[in-house]
Amino acid sequence: MNKIIIFLLLGFFTQFCAAATQQQALPDNVIALADAQTIDIPVQEPVKDLPIEVRLALNINKIYDIRPVDESFNVDAYLGANWLDPRAGKLVPENKTYITLEDSHVDEWHEHVWIPSLEIINILGPKDISNKRLIIYKDGRVFYNERFNATLQSSMNFRKFPFDTQKLQIMIEPFSYSASKMVFSPESRIYPTEHNAWPMLEWRALERACQIGEAEYEYLADSTAEKKFTQFAFSLTVERIPGYFLLQIFLPLAVIMLCAWSIFFVKDGATQLSLISTLMLTVYAFNFFITDSIPKLPYGTFLGKIIIISFISIFLQLIAHLVELRSEREFTAKQNFWIALFFVIGFGVANWVNWQHASMDRPTNTTGPTTLNVKACSLEPSKAEQGSVLDE
Repeated sequence: MNKIIIFLLLGFFTQFCAAATQQQALPDNVIALADAQTIDIPVQEPVKDLPIEVRLALNINKIYDIRPVDESFNVDAYLGANWLDPRAGKLVPENKTYITLEDSHVDEWHEHVWIPSLEIINILGPKDISNKRLIIYKDGRVFYNERFNATLQSSMNFRKFPFDTQKLQIMIEPFSYSASKMVFSPESRIYPTEHNAWPMLEWRALERACQIGEAEYEYLADSTAEKKFTQFAFSLTVERIPGYFLLQIFLPLAVIMLCAWSIFFVKDGATQLSLISTLMLTVYAFNFFITDSIPKLPYGTFLGKIIIISFISIFLQLIAHLVELRSEREFTAKQNFWIALFFVIGFGVANWVNWQHASMDRPTNTTGPTTLNVKACSLEPSKAEQGSVLDE
């Protein structure tokens, strides 16, 4: 009996010692595993000479497809960035002054070279990057360049359509580096430097602006003390070319209204009623014809309200002719003249009010961060070669 108890005690003691040995060895295994995993972690931002100054260069090839419904537009552009990182210069072979990496090789070297993660904060959907390039110099200069195509959102106001102007914006920020670690250089540039460098069929460029500032995100105050991020903002003010609408909509509508007012000078009341009824149906059909030309928006546009005013004017004129017909007494030529003049003036006043209402300044629907310390960035041309976004 005593031997059985001794064997049981020995077995229990052996299992206890083995478990203790495993627990002591476990931290070493965990540390070794963690050390092995750090090999795949991309290199972090430099810890000296903060904040790192990154100079951007945005070369816009094309701006197109401005859509009023979702207040968006498309842009095809090159985005370049350069900064100084002495650690990267050590990766250049002794027999070379620089190395160039392209496309998939850039992703492979991301583990060895620090590349700031830049994002367009007003983008809709993914950013399509067709090509990218990374150049590393022995002295630590790093140049990154990518070509991208993206759909961007920008607050727009189409109330003055088709005589509206819009401000198209491109806003870029670092994704995970606050202003204490990284800032955009005031020497950041926009290419081309001309206002009319982006020809568009329906729009003409009026002015452009480039600013460097700090975006403040209040929601980050609960999770981290860092809530300010450097921001690069480019805006292009464009004006719609209204030629199509003047010829295809305003001119036919003006002819219809002139015909309506001239009916007052037709002597026969029944003929007046017949003609004005026909014109009313004409305006109604004309509205269907131009439906595709008017943006479908939750608010009225200047052109859309002109159609409504024209319809109401002809309807009131129809009532006036009905009153004349039921009174069994035709208006004199002088009375018809004053009535016609009343309708012309009323039509003009109504559209003047329409234009004033469309021209009223309205606060934009801003849901983004608060921007602080705004400075204008450089708009002067540099020594960059034609087609490049980076200085020599």
